[in-house]
Amino acid sequence: MPVFTVDPSDLDNLSAISPTSPSDLKSVTAFARFEFEPGKGNGGTKVLMVEWEDEDSSRHTAGGWMVSWQGKSTSLHADDKEAENLRRAYFLLGPGQQIPRTITLSYEPPPDSAATAKKSQKLMMTPLPAIFPPQLGEVARQSGKKGVLHTIWAKKRLQVLEREIQQEQEFNLEGIALEMAIAERKWIENNFGVTIHSQNVGSGRNLEALPSISSPKSPGPSRLNEKLKGLSLGTSEKVLNKNNEGKMTRAH
Repeated sequence: MPVFTVDPSDLDNLSAISPTSPSDLKSVTAFARFEFEPGKGNGGTKVLMVEWEDEDSSRHTAGGWMVSWQGKSTSLHADDKEAENLRRAYFLLGPGQQIPRTITLSYEPPPDSAATAKKSQKLMMTPLPAIFPPQLGEVARQSGKKGVLHTIWAKKRLQVLEREIQQEQEFNLEGIALEMAIAERKWIENNFGVTIHSQNVGSGRNLEALPSISSPKSPGPSRLNEKLKGLSLGTSEKVLNKNNEGKMTRAH
């Protein structure tokens, strides 16, 4: 089976700028791309990527960035960036959810800065389809994966879940949060054909370059596994779609 590895250079093909409205963020170059689950159109999952690069070196680093569209908004952490001035955010949309017509990128100055007297600075853009070389998509499908952006989202989300699982195992072994995180991890591994090793759990940067593992393996026997034996997997595309309706979307 071919090995499917997403390299950061694969994203260079997406660098054409999305149509944008007049912007307060004059120093920011941004675009948005989306990817459908192969062969399912709007009836399958979608992954939306927003990328922006800020050339204003004087902008307060403690300020906050937000990506939003109608009915959704997500505040991004300070470490959610690929390079010094480059950031990418990935969003999973469930079956039936529409790709937003416009996306708003906002910068909020920190509360203790003189700039707080100003309103938040905004840039609006129109997402376009992500287009990758045909051979890249074919290798992805043969490897059991759903596409380039789907794979990146899955790897990023798995890293977040691994950190949550490690923390819960250390401090709250009996908690429901641990069961939920393990169930979501299993759902991603089974549905996206992706898994990660614990040593890859770090800052979350450079995930696009991580090698993909072809088939997830079940964890070895442990007291926790015995406790979770028979646990019903409550995360499905149907549940995902239902839970996303009317709720804040998180970036991973």
